[in-house]
This record gives sequence, C-alpha cells and structure tokens, in this order.
Amino acid sequence: MSGHRVFSFVNVGFTYGFRSVMPTTYPQGRSVVPCSQATPGTVTSPTGSVNGNSMTGLTDAYTGNYGGSALTLPPQWQHVVLLSATTGACAREGCGGGYAANEITLRLTMIGYWNTAGQLPPVQAPSGDLPLTFQAAGTWLTTSDGVNRQLKAYFMKARSNGGAGSDELATSGTVTLTTMTAATYDGTYDIYFGADHITGSFTAPWCA
Repeated sequence: MSGHRVFSFVNVGFTYGFRSVMPTTYPQGRSVVPCSQATPGTVTSPTGSVNGNSMTGLTDAYTGNYGGSALTLPPQWQHVVLLSATTGACAREGCGGGYAANEITLRLTMIGYWNTAGQLPPVQAPSGDLPLTFQAAGTWLTTSDGVNRQLKAYFMKARSNGGAGSDELATSGTVTLTTMTAATYDGTYDIYFGADHITGSFTAPWCA
C-alpha cells in the first residue's frame, strides 16, 4: 500500500462475513430501515467459474454494510457491493446475518479515506468521474473530490451450515462502476482469479 496511510478504522466483518457495521444514518441522510431494498438487485449475463464453482447463477445484488468515522486518522469509510447466487442476500448478509447454505458470492469491498481531519470523506464519487474503473486486486486511485479509494474483489462459497467460507482475492481484472448514488451502485466486472475468468454486470440498490 505504498504511498497510502495505514487505517486506524478496523475492517470488521468485511473479509469473513458481515457483522454489525450498520450506521444510524446512511450517506446523504438516508435513514436506516433494516433489511430492505427499494428494488431488488440483479446480476445480468454472469459468466465463468472460480475453483470449479460456476458463477453463472449469480442473481441477487445489494450495496451496504456501511461503516465510517470522521474521528479516525485519516477519516474513512468502508462498504460493499455483494453479488449472490442465492436470493434474499439483503435480508441476510445486508443486515449482519449469516449466509445461506453453500451460498456463492462475489464481494466488492470498498474503502475510502482523505486527509481532511474531522470530516467524513464523500462516499459516492463525483458524477463527472464516472464511469470509474477499479483494479479488482486493490490498486488505489484518487477521485476528483480528493478521496483515495480502493476496491478488492473476493470470491467466497459459504459452508453447508451457512458459515463463511474462505475468501479468495482476485488476482487481476477490473470492476467499473457506472452509477454511484445513495440509491444504487451499478456496473460491470471482468475479473480473474488465477486462470479463472468471470464477467457480468449488476444493479445493486442500497440495503439498509
């Protein structure tokens, strides 16, 4: 992470499941109404497999699991876009619960920070910066609002009891976000996990 400061905000639950990082209000003042989306998320034309697990069944999507603080040094936030092959992901992982049995997921974990002390950095990138393309293995970029942003893509298959399985971080590829608003994140992915290659597009309304 050369050239970027070490975070003091603990990355809780974004690698091995989702646990209690829900705020009292969402970015741009959206109130929390647990376990719901304005409209269901979708995944379109998913292709490929990872470690022998087909990703063509990805069907559900949400943006959520937001956590952030203006009091950390530097001020920062984190949240995810989660794509799932099992419907109802918002009501499970999106509200801090477990996974469905053997659930297959693609998780896009995002972190952002800036060096303005005492002020939470903007979560959504300026519309003029869109479409915004991230390296799926986690290379940092800086948007025009001065926020340093990182996205990492993880494949995970849950255990038969719904417990989180082992994460596998993408080795290369890209995720392009075409919409980043307080209502939804939409985009496409073209990602490699070693020799395994997956593609698709998604519409992921916020889950709160």
